Amino acid sequence: MYSSAYTEPDAESPELQIKEEVTALSDRPAPMWPKIVSIIYMAGAIVAIVVTSHSILHIMQIIRHGVKEKRDKFTLVFSDNKKISPFSWGKYIVVPYEETPNDDLDMIIAHERVHINLCHWIDLAIGQAIIIINWFNPAAYLMMRELQNVHEFEVDNFMIKSGIDRRQYQMLLIRNASGSLFPSIADSLCHGQLKTRIKLMMSPRSNPLRKVLASLFVPIVAMTIFGINTPVLASQLSEIAGTYIFTSDYNQLIYEVYGVNHLVYYTRDGQLVSISMDLPEGETPKFYINKHLASQSELSHIKSDDVLFIMGDSNNHRFIIKTK
Repeated sequence: MYSSAYTEPDAESPELQIKEEVTALSDRPAPMWPKIVSIIYMAGAIVAIVVTSHSILHIMQIIRHGVKEKRDKFTLVFSDNKKISPFSWGKYIVVPYEETPNDDLDMIIAHERVHINLCHWIDLAIGQAIIIINWFNPAAYLMMRELQNVHEFEVDNFMIKSGIDRRQYQMLLIRNASGSLFPSIADSLCHGQLKTRIKLMMSPRSNPLRKVLASLFVPIVAMTIFGINTPVLASQLSEIAGTYIFTSDYNQLIYEVYGVNHLVYYTRDGQLVSISMDLPEGETPKFYINKHLASQSELSHIKSDDVLFIMGDSNNHRFIIKTK
């Protein structure tokens, strides 16, 4: 009995958590669903990375094959791909290489230059990174679309205030509405809901709430996705009856047998730290990881910086391992 070796600790002490861990041990293997969920998540993230990389390579290919004209603080690229809609990415403004009226070209450049000056491409890059991490959450895609809408509302408002002819600018958007877009990583002339954009241009004031939502987009999503991992137990060495406990911080766990001596060990700062127990010849210990019976091979998957504590219970022929 472990309880006879120490007095009843408070609710936050390592001893009580260790006692609860031992009491809750089960000979049933750990459920498979966490591993399945992890595999599905990683597969989805890889697909999102591939799709994003394909879009980036497509844009780079368009820029590389286009006719470049260096301007003040940006590079104008004329593309022979007539199916695309004008867009900006980084310091590049891309327009289809065709007979575009000078007035239209000037408005397109002015529009995309506002995106560049406001560094909207950085917002989109951060938003796309968040989508890759949070690809399974529909809210991430909805907020990304809202961010694009706010970008276009902001640029439209700037263009109207600059004194440009409102009707000519609206007709420009309509004429370019049929081109293909890069919906995630580039600012396109025709991103956003065209009907809503034209309606807002006709109204005397823009909605300040959208600006507030845009400014909160990245921090809110970031806080939703990233959590703070706080260790439950402090590092300490203690002895409870016949059970020896240690905590670890580095490297992988290794199990070896020397005659009747069974060891689980790791190395830290070049020194060997181990916990061992003697068992009758021919006997093998059981391994419990996070309350569930595990195989010896699963030890190699555990890094010691994930270990909260390890117990060597010689009375019951078992190693008990608790991880974060």
